[in-house]
Parts: sequence; C-alpha cells; structure tokens
Amino acid sequence: MKFKNPLLPVLISLLAAGGLAALLQQPRHETAEQSTTSSDEHMKNSREKLGAKQSADDGANDSREARAQRASSPLVDDAPTSLTIEQARDSRLPLVPARKDVAEGGVDALMGAYECKAPYVEVTEARVGEGSLGCGAEDNQGNVVRLGRWVHRSAQKGLTAGSYSHGKPDGLWETYSPEGALLERGNYESGERLGAWDTYDAEGVHLARRRYKGGAFDGISVLYHRQEPTIEVWRDGKLVESKSGFEKTAQEDSGSQKMGIDG
Repeated sequence: MKFKNPLLPVLISLLAAGGLAALLQQPRHETAEQSTTSSDEHMKNSREKLGAKQSADDGANDSREARAQRASSPLVDDAPTSLTIEQARDSRLPLVPARKDVAEGGVDALMGAYECKAPYVEVTEARVGEGSLGCGAEDNQGNVVRLGRWVHRSAQKGLTAGSYSHGKPDGLWETYSPEGALLERGNYESGERLGAWDTYDAEGVHLARRRYKGGAFDGISVLYHRQEPTIEVWRDGKLVESKSGFEKTAQEDSGSQKMGIDG
C-alpha cells in the first residue's frame, strides 16, 4: 500500500507503538496493585506478630513483677544460722487484726482492681463448696494455664490468694479465714515454698515461723507457745535438732548458749 503523504507511515507507526506501550504498561499497573496488596498483608502480619510478642512480653513482665514482689517481701529474710531462746522470744510478730474488707467482700476483696492482660482472660472455676477466680489462657492441649492474681475459696481452708507464673504459684501467698483473719503468709518460687512462712490463729496471734527451701523444711523454725518458744533445725526436710525454752539451762538464760546451723 502506497501513501501519498510521506509522513503518514511514520504517524501510523508511532500510534501503533503507543498502543503497544499501553498494552505493555497494563500488566505493570496490575503488578503494582498486587505489590501494594502484598505489602498491606505483610504489614498486617507484622502487626499481628508484634501484638503476639507484646502479649508474650506482658506475660514475662508479670513473672518479673511477681519475682520482684517476692524478693522485696520481708518473709524472704536473711535466715539466721543460729538462734538463742531469748532471740526466739523477741522474734515473735505482733498481733494481726482481721481484715473487715475480706470478711465482707471475700474473693472480690482479695482480687481487688487486678485486671488480666491479653491474651489472658478472667477465668472462673467452680466446684462443690469451692471456687477459684483469676487469669488464664488455653495451651495447645486446651488446658488453662494460670498467670497473675488468683483467689481460691474452700470451706476447709478459707480464702487463699496469690500469684501464678506459667501455671505455678510464684510470689507472695496469703490465706484468710471467712472472718478475714490472716492464717498463713509466705512465698512460692516456681511452685515450691521458699523462705519464711508465718502462721497465725483466728485471733491474729503469731503461732510459728517455718523456713523452706525447695518446698521442704530447711533452716531454723520457731514454734511459739503461750510462754516459751520451741526452736527446730531442719536440713532438706529432716529434723536435725529441737530445743524448747521450757528446758533452758543457766547458760541459755545468760544468752551464751546458741542453737542452729553453723554458717
């Protein structure tokens, strides 16, 4: 085909090239859209992973907070390596008045304003004559793992409140009677009793201070009576020695006789 105008073939060639370029640019445009969608999905996944990590960090912070609370508690004391009867007498703690708020509020009073942190939610466990309230989340097997503040109610034991870390008691725990009297107070570490544990009667009178290590009696314990205390020395759950103020000698009266574990 011949063209009279010599510029016409050039114009047709340019138009054809422009159409081809448009066709070539269309897939590129679609690819850019796909790239944007992929980027959005990537950002979404990153946010989800960041949220999961933050939740895990919150759980780790709970554990650190529980351990800090345990470390600062006066019950985890510098355990004496020796103790005289006179020192044992002086170590008795003062009378502890009953808590009116616990007597009136029960579980709610001991939970206080504690809030569960995601992904943990409030969990209620009920049994005949018993019940528990705290924070938990399901593991891969569908079991509830406890974390943070929990309160257990029992007709026999009263109200027991404390903290969990990774499903095990960890930190300060206390037991109260239904009337709000403190009956027991001490610390756990990874599910085992640690350090000094104090027990009281329903009137708030200090009955005993026993020391634990790895969940077993270890160190010097003192049992308080109406008149004289009894000192017990334990090693790894075995009673090594026992001495009562009722059997004191003249040396013990002067404070020169000591009983305990040599440092």
